[in-house]
Amino acid sequence: WHYSRDTVSHRLQSASRLFHLLSSVFLLLCVAVAARAQEPSHGWVVAPDGVKLHYLELGQGSPVILIHGYSGDAQYRWFASGVAQELAHNHHVLALDCRGHGQSDKPHDPSAYGPRMAEDVIALMDHLGIERAHVHGYSMGGGIVTELLDRHQDRIITASYGGSGVPEVDPGWIAKLPPDRDEKAPGEEQALRRVDQIPNYDEAALRALREYPWKPGQRDHIDLERVKVPVLAINGAFDKPNQKITRMKRELETFWSYVLPDRGHLTTVGPEYTKILASFLDLYDPGTPPPEHGWFTAHDGVKLHYWAVGKTGTPVVLLHGFTGSADMWLMNGVAAALRARHRVLALDCRGHGRSDKPHDPMRYGLQIADDTIELLDHLGAEKAHVHGFSLGGWILAQLLVRHPERLLTAAFVGHAVLEVDPEMVKAVPPDYPGVDSRDPKAREAARAPIELEARKVKGPGVRDDEALAAARAYPWNPGEKGEGEIFPSRIPIDLAAVKIPVLALMGTFDFPNLKTHRMWRELDDFQMVRLPDRGHTSGVAPGYISPEYVPATVRFIDGNDPPSDHGPNAAAAPSAN
Repeated sequence: WHYSRDTVSHRLQSASRLFHLLSSVFLLLCVAVAARAQEPSHGWVVAPDGVKLHYLELGQGSPVILIHGYSGDAQYRWFASGVAQELAHNHHVLALDCRGHGQSDKPHDPSAYGPRMAEDVIALMDHLGIERAHVHGYSMGGGIVTELLDRHQDRIITASYGGSGVPEVDPGWIAKLPPDRDEKAPGEEQALRRVDQIPNYDEAALRALREYPWKPGQRDHIDLERVKVPVLAINGAFDKPNQKITRMKRELETFWSYVLPDRGHLTTVGPEYTKILASFLDLYDPGTPPPEHGWFTAHDGVKLHYWAVGKTGTPVVLLHGFTGSADMWLMNGVAAALRARHRVLALDCRGHGRSDKPHDPMRYGLQIADDTIELLDHLGAEKAHVHGFSLGGWILAQLLVRHPERLLTAAFVGHAVLEVDPEMVKAVPPDYPGVDSRDPKAREAARAPIELEARKVKGPGVRDDEALAAARAYPWNPGEKGEGEIFPSRIPIDLAAVKIPVLALMGTFDFPNLKTHRMWRELDDFQMVRLPDRGHTSGVAPGYISPEYVPATVRFIDGNDPPSDHGPNAAAAPSAN
């Protein structure tokens, strides 16, 4: 075969065009397949009383049943909002159209509603051969979740509420409820207009649902102390959360509560809501051992709480911020990402969480930092990776000064070792101007709730403002603490002597240059990861955490781990609860 140069060139150009065409078609097919994978399949099940029920199905893994609110449907509440797609990464998602809603049958007889709506969930599970499932209900769906907890707890892995909860029934406790806000949340009116546009609306069916003849007290009658499965509630600050969750805080054995500061009833569901719900489901998934709780007593008699996940590997100690608790790390995905290769430990600092909360300022100061070393001694761990946010970063800086031999790596979040040389302070490049509007919301959502009653609240730690005031009042020596600081930030330390790897995770609006300038200059092994468009708390708080945070943390710790993560340095199991 003989071709001229022009012929060969023409053939090559044609082949190139064909290759690009086929590549484009292949990419389009991949996109279409990926999009198709996010589209739910439709199913139907017939309830015992003959009502035909519609549901949407997506994903694989442990089952999660999503139950929408009054006048809504599965498509609008869970798929249009992206909740179902996010959960489907790890779970088999089933979103039910409650009777009277969506594509399900819509009886006009009030007797067809009431407790039958909870039994429809059991009918769906039986239809699909599901023994146990996570159940999550928004608004009206939360009432259905309560019915399921009351009568079918054996079929439930976890129970979670959105825009709902279990209200008080005791008049004495009702009188003690803290006041809720009366204003409407931003965007509530627009959200109401969107709800009004949901198709398949049948006013006669909804009226029948409202007219079901509940007996007095029947809807909220449940012995919460009998509930042994983990429970979560996510509510908006404008949605009367105290009325919905105060009883649950008192009576439930394992209860998590998040109040989203800028949200109302119709605006609660969003990205933060979805991330918190996904973390909760993953935390208590079948096959994943739940967090183990342990306590030890510091040398001065203060009893300290910690939790642990993961059975083997070098220990990683996670330290929370001021007013927070160790539970933050369970719900923001950090512990979940590390537990496969490490023994992950998170300490409730004294004055926080489930640890003792002394009201004497002399019980704080540097002892807050030394508690971390006492935790390692209690577990028989020689060294650990230590990761600290805000107050936890201050603790980490103190450990570099006082106990550097106990650290494998150090990771600072929202805190660092600041410049002490006045000339070097002048040399710090200006930081990015502006603020992250989510930061105050993240900070409020991350704060532990105040303990309002003398009775011990079960579940995640509560806040004691007297203890926090005592921590602030510790009498530091003159010059140790700057104006407005809670703890001294410009500590004397020879960073050139620090030979372990150090990481800083800093939001772009959290003064990263100011906080890391000295570390860049003096540390031998230092790296920084900027968290785009994040402030101090919004980079790490549950629901708000930056997508860059977890992978950067895992890379840093795994990349600097000792050769064997199953050797004598592995942390022992904590004492039982």
